[in-house]
Amino acid sequence: MDKENYSLEDILSEFSDHTSSKKSPTKAYDEIFKEDDISVPDFVSKRKKTPAETLRQNAEKAKKDPADVDADVGRKTAVKNDKAPPKDDVKIYKAPKKKPKPAPVKEEKPAEPPVHHVEEEISYNDYQEKKPPVRAEYDDYDDYEEEKPKKALPYDIISRFEEDFTLGAKHCSKKIIKYSALFGLSVPVAIVAIILSFIHNFDLSGVPYIPDLLAIIQPFEPLVLLVCQGISMLLAIEIIVSGIYKCIMMVPNLDTVVAVHSIVICAFNIQSVLTQNYTYMPYTAISCFVLMMAIRGKRMKLIIHKRNYTAAALSTTPVAVKISPVKGGYIATKAPLKNDVPCQNIAQMSCGESASMIFVPFMLVLPVILAALSCKAKGDFSTFLLDYSALTSVSLPFGFITASSRMEYKLSKKLFASGSAFVDNSKLRKVNQVKTAVITDSDVFPAGSVEITGMKVLGNNSIDTVIAYATAIFEQVGGGAHKAFYDIGKSRYVNFRKAKNLHFYESGGISAIIGTDNILLGNASFLMRMGVNITHGINVKNNIFLSVNSTVSAVFTVQFREAPNTFKAFRILKRKKVKPILASLDFQINPMLVEQTFDLSPDFIIYPDIDERIILSGSSYADEEEPVALLSRDNMHAFSEIIAYGKALYKTTRYNIVFSALCLAFGLGLVYFLVSKNEFLVISPYNAFLYLLLWYIPVFLKNLSGGDF
Repeated sequence: MDKENYSLEDILSEFSDHTSSKKSPTKAYDEIFKEDDISVPDFVSKRKKTPAETLRQNAEKAKKDPADVDADVGRKTAVKNDKAPPKDDVKIYKAPKKKPKPAPVKEEKPAEPPVHHVEEEISYNDYQEKKPPVRAEYDDYDDYEEEKPKKALPYDIISRFEEDFTLGAKHCSKKIIKYSALFGLSVPVAIVAIILSFIHNFDLSGVPYIPDLLAIIQPFEPLVLLVCQGISMLLAIEIIVSGIYKCIMMVPNLDTVVAVHSIVICAFNIQSVLTQNYTYMPYTAISCFVLMMAIRGKRMKLIIHKRNYTAAALSTTPVAVKISPVKGGYIATKAPLKNDVPCQNIAQMSCGESASMIFVPFMLVLPVILAALSCKAKGDFSTFLLDYSALTSVSLPFGFITASSRMEYKLSKKLFASGSAFVDNSKLRKVNQVKTAVITDSDVFPAGSVEITGMKVLGNNSIDTVIAYATAIFEQVGGGAHKAFYDIGKSRYVNFRKAKNLHFYESGGISAIIGTDNILLGNASFLMRMGVNITHGINVKNNIFLSVNSTVSAVFTVQFREAPNTFKAFRILKRKKVKPILASLDFQINPMLVEQTFDLSPDFIIYPDIDERIILSGSSYADEEEPVALLSRDNMHAFSEIIAYGKALYKTTRYNIVFSALCLAFGLGLVYFLVSKNEFLVISPYNAFLYLLLWYIPVFLKNLSGGDF
């Protein structure tokens, strides 16, 4: 509808559209009459009529003479257009038209190329006048939102990641009960499969009733073996599903090898039953035994995780064991735990599982390739499944399944007894390369191993004052000496003080300021170097002199006793060839005292300078390193056990993996040679099982004898 042709329906429709909106009536009227370039105040001043009256008059005129109304509207529009400002400076709001119009003919315009990233030059004043769009800046907010890091997949779906140590322990407890029952059911199934598969390799003709029983069972042997295979796979269904899932995710693991191993052998068993071809015995006994060991391995792994979860949650203020790189190896330190330990680190791969990941592709791919090559060499692909089954039977040595689980199970039991938990198996290689370990005063002489056997007060200070001063200084040092002075002061209801501006001296002493007094605490040679005159107790061994404002105020006689756990800790470190670094701040504790007390060799302990000892004993040392283990009890024995645990587990796992890899290599090579020559009777299930068992004996003996600290 053109602007010069108004009708009653158009006006009423416009009025209803604007007034029905959420705008106020004044704004609605203003927008209606903007088409005529007349604001609401001008319109009212010129006509002195309300909009309703105007509409009513227009309606009456339209009934009488519609042509006059159109003419008036045209004249008014023409007058307004004459008085209107230039078109560029006028913004006209055009309301939507409700009257249907014929579809206009679209004129084809040349396509304009899209303009991207056009930068507009805007001055400061223009920027002040220009209003930002309401939603333009935030329309694509979701597109620019940072992607959340994807959670790492657990090694298997059985030992999943948990967010809390308590939840992890509960999850493991439920799974342990389940896998204990599954293992109990899988044992008789594996025994039945082994008996049926191997009984024909023994001469039992002289045993009564056995030949008759075998004659009855012999027609049903393939079917019974297939049932045993199905039951074993059903009991280990979680392991098989986990292996298939990891294979789909392109990260196969040992569970994938177990799944493929059982599926291939089961497929050959089914083929034998369907074709009624019992020439060659299926390798069901090996498959059932592997599945039984896999279930047992998962059960032990869950017990290990439960112990670690429980031990990590024992203390509200655990101590973290950290491994830092230094020249020539790694150094082990203890420090208070400042940040929460990622709970999912406990559910990571064990040392044996991570090492076996190197050989998983060979265990999956080589049997298929060798079976195809043997069939091609023979020119007969009808025996492909038989060849594949024979090669698969030796592709998973038993040592890979228990490479670290048995050893870790035994060692975790020892750590759990001392309240320790190994929380990051990925750092076992670093732990094995640890050459030195930092020990402090409280490690060598913990609380209770230091006793004050004598005390003499000199000068004008009271006994309570000198005890308070000595306790304040030893509080900053730590160790058993602080506990000894604190107990005496507590029994005398001493008002303890705070020491400030502590300075440690290489000559064997400490200076501090307590209140307004300058305090010196150390041996006789230190005080004499500092200009303090000593007249009493110089010739007594292990005497401590306290000076207040350059005057000797007290002499203490201290006795150090051997702690049994500390003695064991030194023996563990010595056996594992780890040298302790004595980061002692107590001037009394030196290598000579430690070596005499604990019967150590003269060059066993490393004693750095005082500056380095201050750095090593600080809680901020190795702050950027992630914790390897957690200690609920801060003592040297638990600390040394963690180091010994990591070294023993890593070396045992490496030994087991080497023997298992040799078993895999020789087994695949030997079986491929026999399969390509059609010597299937030589690689019977009995011979293949004996081959795997012989290679497992060194692994079993190593797991049995290892782990002694």
